[in-house]
Amino acid sequence: MVEKFREWSMNIAILTSGGDAPGMNRVIETLSKRANIAFLEGVKGLYEIIELPTFISFHAFDIEVQDKIINNLKDIDYLVVIGGNGSLEFTNLLIKRGVKALFIPATIDNDIPNMESIGFDSALNSAIEAIDKISDSALSHNRIFLVEVMGNKSSAIAKALSLATGYRCINDDIEIEHIENSSEILIIPESLKALNRYSKVLSSKMSKEVKIISLGHIQRGGAPTARDRILAAKYANKALENISTNSLGIVKI
Repeated sequence: MVEKFREWSMNIAILTSGGDAPGMNRVIETLSKRANIAFLEGVKGLYEIIELPTFISFHAFDIEVQDKIINNLKDIDYLVVIGGNGSLEFTNLLIKRGVKALFIPATIDNDIPNMESIGFDSALNSAIEAIDKISDSALSHNRIFLVEVMGNKSSAIAKALSLATGYRCINDDIEIEHIENSSEILIIPESLKALNRYSKVLSSKMSKEVKIISLGHIQRGGAPTARDRILAAKYANKALENISTNSLGIVKI
């Protein structure tokens, strides 16, 4: 399989867009060993064909922007997009306009239907490690901790973290109103945007001290887990197979 792809003379571009996720680099590494690669950093890099930050100051879905991106891709045989649901939407848009493109899911939100995303397992394990440490203080001082985890519009990390640790995941205002003094750690999805409000509610009804912690970007950093490394390699190898068969769209393993 490796020898087969070494003989390629295709120009393959890799685009990582949206939020970073542990394991993305493993995809790039696997692809780059088997084909000629053009590296592009974010949609703005695709637009201007220079190395620029991932954050963009224009709308990638504007028709003028699309026209220039498609023109810049005229010498590219295949575009491999690595990212989340916004990147998937962008990939489908390019395909409709005649670009040969593939999509590999890599998002800690794990919000691509019926697929496991690269980075989710690593982010979850980082959150578990943090919760284990927080629990020591919660139990020692009889405190209540509200722990917010990332997820944008997804509660995947929060729900999985609850199952993994046994602590309750709060999904709405009604649930927070019925919390009793027995809970030491409550997991809050970032998508609720309710961390400070919930802290005030609990502080007013309980005799315990309420602490709030947002785990933030520690969930995006660090070395990827073995599961994410293997997942990334599988997606990358499948993407190469899809390119060899002239397939488009979502890479499925």
